[in-house]
Amino acid sequence: MSAGRAVWVKVRASEAEHAEWHAKARSAGLTLSDLVRRSIGRTRTWTVAHAKVERERTRQVARIETGRRPCRLFFGHGNLMRISRQLA
Repeated sequence: MSAGRAVWVKVRASEAEHAEWHAKARSAGLTLSDLVRRSIGRTRTWTVAHAKVERERTRQVARIETGRRPCRLFFGHGNLMRISRQLA
């Protein structure tokens, strides 16, 4: 065990989940612990304010995609992620 890692985190899982997690870790060339650390590190936490902003962004992008409101970005590449970033 690493000198800086003395705390254990226990998670309940089914046999199938356990096998799936280990298989994912093996295919990534990682231990299960390293896979969990990396996955948790990539996880975004949402506040109520973030959720409201994201809901509004999704609503605006949906309006662009359905053509209900013309947008200068829509008549180009049509790249959904680019449009979403411009609306932020």
